[in-house]
Amino acid sequence: YYSEDEVKEFILMLCNKVYPYYEERGINYPEIKFRKMVSRWGSCHSQKGILTFNTNLMYAPIECIEYVVYHEFSHFLQSNHSYKFYDGLAKVCPNWKECRKKLQEIRIYKWV
Repeated sequence: YYSEDEVKEFILMLCNKVYPYYEERGINYPEIKFRKMVSRWGSCHSQKGILTFNTNLMYAPIECIEYVVYHEFSHFLQSNHSYKFYDGLAKVCPNWKECRKKLQEIRIYKWV
């Protein structure tokens, strides 16, 4: 597990790493926020340009944290969870199904 500060730093590093892909598609760099959430690993407020990440990601494997970052950034391109959304997500995170399954096995509310 990571400390809360470590997971925040790691997520910020990942955001900077993946951003060029989204920048090429006309997305402005979002405001990044962190908080404890009960039922989500992350959220995207595309209209305001805000991504929020659950600090309980400190209990998740690295590849799952990467998946959440890609997932939330992908909402700037497609705001819903349609086939088009997951098709786009698969281009940047081909193992998204495995990561989603691992995250479903981790109970968020356990640490809230």
